Amino acid sequence: MPLFRRRPRAEDERSPDLPMSLAQADRLRGLVRTVFAERGREVTVYADHMVDDQGTQFGLWNLAALCSGEPDREWRGLVERHVSALIAPKPTVEDLTDDELRPMVRARLLERTSLPNPERHPHAVELAGQLVEILCVDLPDSVLTPAEAEFSRRGGALGPWLDVGRANLRAELADAELEHEPVTPDDGLGRFDVLLGDSVYTASFALFLPELLARAGRADRGRGVLVTLPSRNQVAFRVVDGDGPDHAMALQHLFRFAMAGYDGAPGGLSPHVYWVRDGAWRQATGFDEEGKPAIHVDEELGRALGLLED
Repeated sequence: MPLFRRRPRAEDERSPDLPMSLAQADRLRGLVRTVFAERGREVTVYADHMVDDQGTQFGLWNLAALCSGEPDREWRGLVERHVSALIAPKPTVEDLTDDELRPMVRARLLERTSLPNPERHPHAVELAGQLVEILCVDLPDSVLTPAEAEFSRRGGALGPWLDVGRANLRAELADAELEHEPVTPDDGLGRFDVLLGDSVYTASFALFLPELLARAGRADRGRGVLVTLPSRNQVAFRVVDGDGPDHAMALQHLFRFAMAGYDGAPGGLSPHVYWVRDGAWRQATGFDEEGKPAIHVDEELGRALGLLED
């Protein structure tokens, strides 16, 4: 091993806050500030987001991910288009008739903690832990997350709109292009499957788990499925078939995959692994008081995994 290592150049060193180098991150922040100023908006730029003079916060991660793969000469145009979309007047649900709104509604999975105003969604359907199902409105260039009241006041109840949102999401799954990647770790233990898609609803397709598994040529064998939703564009899973040691390793690998995807990809959704059986979701991972990852296998899950006798 060499005694001395070359220190990374400033332009090579990775930013801890954005998916690009430190030098690129500094350039992006300056460019964003300039473009906003040219449009008459003063913003304060922080490490991974910016805040305008009215207190509105805008994230930088997605823009950084977009720019990092493009030549420097393209950045100005990308930033200008991004900023123009951010500051353009946004339509509201009130602007739409029921007939206009109905095909735009989608059910969507999110962690409750990621909602800007959780109190606006008092009846969000809780699947497990902080994972909830809410309603959003899919517009051509953005996705709105209106308060529940915007839907319920139209018909006096939220339920019919949930049915509409789920039906539209299921139809989108039927048409979605998904990439299937089987993953086998180096030691051969703990294999699992990953489905990737461009749709922002890819992870939410897990609401229809049997149909989603079929896209990878898999099916529940009666013991349930270990599922992770690291980001809005990813679903990773392992069908439980009772092979104890292999499933114990799969659970660990899925947890690591979920944490890495949650922290490292735009649109992070959940860092946890869930056990889904007969339509019921149960969170199988968490963090202890010191923030360290922890796996929770109770007796029922242990039997399903083949770690305990039935």
